[in-house]
Amino acid sequence: MTKRIKELILKKSLTDLDFGRDVLAKLPSSIFDESVELQSVYTVLKRQLISSSTPPTQESLAIKVEKLLSRQKSSEQDITDSIYFLDSLYNVESDKSLSDESVSTEMENYIKAELTKDAIMQSVRNNELEDVEKIGELGEKITKIAVQNLNGQSGTFIDFFKDIEKKKELLENINKYKFPTGYTRLDNAIEGGLSRGELGTISGLTGGGKSLMVTNLIRNYVHRGLNVLLVSLEEKEERIILRSEQQMMGIPKSKILNSDYSLNEKSFDLLQEIYTKKKGEFGKFWISKHMPQEISPSKLEQIIVNTKVREGENIDVVVIDYPELMINPYRNESESEAGSLIYEFIRKLAQEHRFMCWTLSQVNRNANSFELITKNHIEGSKRKLNSVEIHITINQKEEEFENGFLRLYLDKLRNGSEKRFSKVIPMKVIPETMTIRDVTEEEERQHSSIIEEDSQVLKNKNSKAPNPVERAQMFNQNLGK
Repeated sequence: MTKRIKELILKKSLTDLDFGRDVLAKLPSSIFDESVELQSVYTVLKRQLISSSTPPTQESLAIKVEKLLSRQKSSEQDITDSIYFLDSLYNVESDKSLSDESVSTEMENYIKAELTKDAIMQSVRNNELEDVEKIGELGEKITKIAVQNLNGQSGTFIDFFKDIEKKKELLENINKYKFPTGYTRLDNAIEGGLSRGELGTISGLTGGGKSLMVTNLIRNYVHRGLNVLLVSLEEKEERIILRSEQQMMGIPKSKILNSDYSLNEKSFDLLQEIYTKKKGEFGKFWISKHMPQEISPSKLEQIIVNTKVREGENIDVVVIDYPELMINPYRNESESEAGSLIYEFIRKLAQEHRFMCWTLSQVNRNANSFELITKNHIEGSKRKLNSVEIHITINQKEEEFENGFLRLYLDKLRNGSEKRFSKVIPMKVIPETMTIRDVTEEEERQHSSIIEEDSQVLKNKNSKAPNPVERAQMFNQNLGK
């Protein structure tokens, strides 16, 4: 079986340049020493992939194999066997094995095992196993090998009129990887939810409800059995834990903390027992807390990779609070370029590692004076929104806060529903449990009346005051009455 896998690796490298350069070229040559034909084809193919930007032809490789073996003074039989072996790799009928999922898995496992063994042997040869820092680097290298994509594909090519089955498969699975938010109006607007590889952003004022909204989304995802990773660069971990404990089971803070703010251990232990009983129903929830300017985009990828390897689980949803607090390696660019590039990197991560992502972002301080906060008030570059499928702003005036309401404003929607919907979605906040839910019809009427009243107050406050001449005229008119 091992020899067959080696043959398939060579076969795939003949037509897939990305696979050849990213995989074949990195494999240790020793694994192809099993036979003359394997070693000769591997050697000439690797050289060709490094030196040429086009797939090698069968004839050119055959000539190079013959020259190589002649220089090595190989027998005529070895040369003949190697040419025949090369011919077999170009056999169209045997190409079907490469599309077999189980064969692909076997090949991927073999490649990762060989790359891992080679990384360890290099460290041994370089006497690096006594250096703690080098051991850490080796661990990171092995982790990257374990989760890297070995398909070697760069993009997708579809013949629209010929690839009928491929089109059918894509359309049949269009909703397969969508994750509903758990909020009816929001899900209706975004056609059922965001999908793996897609990015959404929630913006708002400091203390304006962004973290509250996103942790409620996390709760909804976890309750649906999805695995969620929260990468926090702002909020303290104890605050995240406290709010999450309240939201997961919908309980007030007084059930977790005593009146003196000490931990109610009895209630806490009871909660943990409930989680254990619901283990099969809930997804996983991991929190990775860091200080501002402590992680870079590459470090973010390492956190994601380490979580997947350590936990042995795929990540369905990643939440980043928030990217502007990361080390930005693009800071030498213009502000707008730097801001957009870091979001493009996050989107690339989401597509490569197959997770759906939410990010949080700030709006500038003067946004509070506007009746509706939009993307025009976003802090830094608005170009970063080019990378997102949906941008939501959190709006909440004082009267709304006091009555337990907030508004979601769907400021950008790349894949919106064909049905007509309001861009403003009212939500009900339950302060005792730190939860957010859809409004009832009665609550929506109550919320509408609060908004109308607040708008009227703002209109009166901003109405034009009379100038001195007008005030004098009004004074004289009053005297005449």
